[in-house]
Amino acid sequence: MWRGAVCVLLAASGTAQAEPFVYRGQQLTLAGTAQACYLRFVDLFDAEYFRNTDGSVRCVRLRYHRDFDRDTLYAGTLKAMRELYGEEQLRKDAPLLQQLNEAYRGVDDGDSYQLCVRRERGGELLRDGQVGARFVDIGFAERVFGIWLDDKDPLTPRWRLPRCFGDDRGAS
Repeated sequence: MWRGAVCVLLAASGTAQAEPFVYRGQQLTLAGTAQACYLRFVDLFDAEYFRNTDGSVRCVRLRYHRDFDRDTLYAGTLKAMRELYGEEQLRKDAPLLQQLNEAYRGVDDGDSYQLCVRRERGGELLRDGQVGARFVDIGFAERVFGIWLDDKDPLTPRWRLPRCFGDDRGAS
């Protein structure tokens, strides 16, 4: 969400240890992990990417290591959306972005957000496992999901954020 100042450590999913992730009764498989940093070394959050076998259900879970208020989360979302999709798309998405803003709550160390997208069904924003917002507009759900991952091919996703200082594991 803080493009240019946030970096990510990529880890092979085979070595990552994560608790099972169940979404709408379906257990999803861990497909990748990342660690986001500010200024290349200040730990912000861990990110995990989960999906089902065919990639039709995908979730990103962010586990925060720092406190962020609601306004900071929303400002970061707007900045990332503007950089990725442009001002015109941001204006078109304004009502849905307002819905997202209303769903945001500040986070403390240890809190998590999950964003899940189901092909042709839209997406949901969850806070610590509880649904905060539903998005029927699949395009919007995909754009918000795209803040963290470029997963045009959901079987081989790429984190959108650059890697942290000194990390030479995998491609971003």
